[in-house]
Amino acid sequence: MKTNRFKDLLVPALGLLIALGLAWAFFLSGPALFCREIQDGWHFHTGELLPGQSVGQTFICRRDSLARIEVRLATYGLPLVKDLSLHLVEINEPRPEPRSIIVPAGDGGERVEVHDGLQLGQTFVPQRDDLSGIRLLVDSRRLPERASVRVVVRSSGLQEVVGPVLAAAEAAAAELPRRGFFNFSFPPLTGVRGRRLFFTVDVKGAPPGRGLGVRFLSVIGDDGLWPFNRWYDLGETWVPVTRTYRSRALHESYDQSWRYGNGDLIFRPAYPPVLPAGPELRRVRKLGLSLSDNGFNSFSFEPVAQSKGRKYYFYLTSAQGPGGAATALADPADRYKYGTLVLDGVPTRGGLAFRIYNVVNRSEAAGRFLERACRHKPGPWGRPWLVVGLGLTQLVLSGLILGRVFLRPGGRS
Repeated sequence: MKTNRFKDLLVPALGLLIALGLAWAFFLSGPALFCREIQDGWHFHTGELLPGQSVGQTFICRRDSLARIEVRLATYGLPLVKDLSLHLVEINEPRPEPRSIIVPAGDGGERVEVHDGLQLGQTFVPQRDDLSGIRLLVDSRRLPERASVRVVVRSSGLQEVVGPVLAAAEAAAAELPRRGFFNFSFPPLTGVRGRRLFFTVDVKGAPPGRGLGVRFLSVIGDDGLWPFNRWYDLGETWVPVTRTYRSRALHESYDQSWRYGNGDLIFRPAYPPVLPAGPELRRVRKLGLSLSDNGFNSFSFEPVAQSKGRKYYFYLTSAQGPGGAATALADPADRYKYGTLVLDGVPTRGGLAFRIYNVVNRSEAAGRFLERACRHKPGPWGRPWLVVGLGLTQLVLSGLILGRVFLRPGGRS
C-alpha cells in the first residue's frame, strides 16, 4: 500500500521535473533576445549569390547588445548549397547616396535565348557617373564550351537612334555561371549620369538551341499591370529602363529595322562599391546544409555591447566551390526607413527581408512576452495573472502526463 502511494507521488513529481527541464531548454536556456529592427516583406529574390558577389542591408541599431541577425533565404529547393558568411561592419550613414534602382531579379518572366545571328538590346539611365559594368542574369547551361558572349554599351538618342560605342566587355562560356548574375565589366565611364544609354548582348559560336539564356520581364503581367510599376513607386521624372530591342543583323551602320518589346531584360548597372567591406566587427559562417529554404536563417554572434544608436551594414558572401548557392529575398519598396538594400557594396532601392535581435534581461523579456500574449484579448483573457495561471496549469498537467508515460505505476494492492 505504501509502495503504491509512493509511486503515485513519484509520478507527478518526476513528470513535473521533466516538464520544467523542457521549459528551461526551450524558453530559459541561452540569452533572452528581443527583435527591434524588422522588415518581413519580399517580392523578389536578389539572384543566386555566387562567389565574388555580396548582398546586404544597412540599419540603425536602437538597443545595446546586438547579438543576432536573421535573413530570409531561398535555396531553390536544393538540399545542399554553398556555405554563407555574414559580415558586420559599422558605417556612418545608414541610407547613403547615390543609390541604384534595379529591375527585380528572379526566375519569373520569359526566357529568351541569344544565339548566333540574334542580338538583344536594352535602354537604361545610369544614376551615377562611374558605370563600370552590366550585371546580366544569364543561364549558360546550354552554351558550347568555345562560345563567347559580348556586351556593348552605346549612347542612345530618341526612338531608334543609337550613338557611338562607349564600352565593351566579352566573356568566354567557361567564365559564366550556370545560372546567376554575371558582371560584364569595363573601365568606369564618366559623364553618364542621367544620360540615356543602350547596351546590346550577342553570342558567337552558339547555334539556335545552344544559346545563352536571359530573362525578359514583360510590361504587361497576367493581371494587366506592369510588374515594375506595381512594385515600385518611382516618384521621379525618369525611369531606369525603357525599351528592349531585338535585332537579327546588327551592323555599325544601323540601317536595318529594329523590333522592340514592352518590357525589360533583368539586369543591374554595376558601379564601384560605395560601402566599406571592413573592418569587420563580427563574422559568422553558416553551413549550406543547415540553410532553410524560404525561411529566416539566423546568424548569432558575441553581443556587440554598446550598439545602441550606431549604424551598421551587414552583408552575405558565398563560399568558393562547386554546387548551387542560396539567394536572399528582398522587397523593392523602401519599407524600412532606417536602412537600405545593398548589392555588391552599392546602396540600392528596397530592403532585404531581415530581423535584428538584441540581448535583454529576463525580466524585460518576460514582461514583453506577457504584454504581447495579452494584447487585443477580450475580457479576463487579457489579464497577465490569467495567462501565468494557465501556463502553470498546463505545466502541471504536462508533468502528470509525462510521469504516467515514463513510470506506468501498477494497480493498488
